[in-house]
Amino acid sequence: MGEGFLDIHVEDIEAAADMFKALADSNRLKVMYLLFNRHCSVNQITERLPMSQQGVSALLRKLRYSNLVFSRKEGQNRIYYLSNEHVMRLMQEAISMIKSNKT
Repeated sequence: MGEGFLDIHVEDIEAAADMFKALADSNRLKVMYLLFNRHCSVNQITERLPMSQQGVSALLRKLRYSNLVFSRKEGQNRIYYLSNEHVMRLMQEAISMIKSNKT
């Protein structure tokens, strides 16, 4: 392992484990995949996924708590989006890994 790995603190490893726990749910990943492609409101997510508004809100709450998703207010709606380019790359890498393992 590279030298940079040795610079990681235990707290960082624990935070990474918490992040992976937040991602360890197929419904949360589906929501994140939608947000990877565009910013969405809860209603827009429920139109695309077979989930209730309450269910989507609960998933988004968990993702926001884990700093994987942020939101902004637009009129009466709250718009959700992936928190940063690292989350986007993580999603891309996970999908790429899955696809490469199928071949």
